[in-house]
Amino acid sequence: MQTRRPTRGAAPAHPFALRQIAQACAWTLLAGAGAALAQSPAAPVALKEVTVNAAAETPESLPAAAPGGQVARGTRLGVLGNVGVMDTPFNMTGYTAEGIADQQAQTVGAVLKNDPSVRTTTNEGHIVENFIIRGFAVGAGSLAINGAYGLAPEQNTPTEMFERVEVLKGPGAMMMGMPPAGDVGGAINLVPKRAGKAPLTRVTTTYSSQSNVGVHADVARRFGADQRLGVRVNGVV
Repeated sequence: MQTRRPTRGAAPAHPFALRQIAQACAWTLLAGAGAALAQSPAAPVALKEVTVNAAAETPESLPAAAPGGQVARGTRLGVLGNVGVMDTPFNMTGYTAEGIADQQAQTVGAVLKNDPSVRTTTNEGHIVENFIIRGFAVGAGSLAINGAYGLAPEQNTPTEMFERVEVLKGPGAMMMGMPPAGDVGGAINLVPKRAGKAPLTRVTTTYSSQSNVGVHADVARRFGADQRLGVRVNGVV
């Protein structure tokens, strides 16, 4: 007589082996989905046109106006050219043509009334405007144009033809050189207007009384190849 051994049931699969099989299946599905996406062309995306306008600032370029447009971000610092206010240890302020027009200042003395460290020693409307900067005298003959002394009027100086009125106070004024009279209180530099890229035609009228009226014309144009030649004329009656 033959006897049969009872067969044992199949051993259950190990949990670790099941986890590996599940991960392999998941990676296979992800790889197939990625290949399908790579083969399908992506929809084109239309980007908006972006225009960037920039100009390199050099020691010869006019510093930009600060927020508000009343003063500039920098002024002329002698042989160093135009330097930013935050890049120099000296106290300096550059009043812009926009600020001068808003204030309706007709002379340099009227512009410098905005500076608490500058005083005019002559009466308002006097033919000569002399100044005191930080307690030291600065005469009308010590005004400079583009850093050069002896070019400004030796009386009161009108503002219609100037783009900036710059004031450098204290001993740092020596960066501008010694003025003819040897004034050490500070330096006042005037920057004349220049023709810009866009044509300009501006007429301004003034009225003080029945016997005091005026007209100011400001005209600027550029000519030649690449607009290299510029002409700007300011006339006051």
